[in-house]
Amino acid sequence: MPQLIDIDTLSPVERIALADVLYDSAMQEIEAMPLSDEQLAELDRRIVDIEQGKVGLVAWEQVRGTLGRVAMTGVLLHPAVRHDLQRAVASYNARAVGLGSAFMSDFERLIDRVVTFPLAYPETLGTYRRACLARFPYSVIYDDKSLLLVTVLPLRPDGVLHTVPSR
Repeated sequence: MPQLIDIDTLSPVERIALADVLYDSAMQEIEAMPLSDEQLAELDRRIVDIEQGKVGLVAWEQVRGTLGRVAMTGVLLHPAVRHDLQRAVASYNARAVGLGSAFMSDFERLIDRVVTFPLAYPETLGTYRRACLARFPYSVIYDDKSLLLVTVLPLRPDGVLHTVPSR
């Protein structure tokens, strides 16, 4: 049986290292979680729309500008991603002042990582990969060849931020 460690005996550096190991372990499991049938159906619908030319792709610079953010180049979005983001931001802003902005900052950090390391996340479907936000229960599905974002999905149906009860 593994021996339990009294966290108070660890130095700050050791606690941070432990937190990193726990975070990485949890993220690997979350990113490997299967998509729901509803999420797969929406993903398939959006991919077909793109492949058949039914939708015009939107540059991230345009979407980011409409959300009051600084533009980043090289990333394209399925048009529905704008609505995915607006819905998430509105939902979080309704919960607490500034929470929608925190969500967008987390989203932007993830996009920066995806642009820098497009092959770092697990494949979901062909060249499409799934990457999870660090602080919010959302994932992004993107094409690792074209940096095309297809969808932004909540990990929980209600999109509610997981909280840790205070002691």
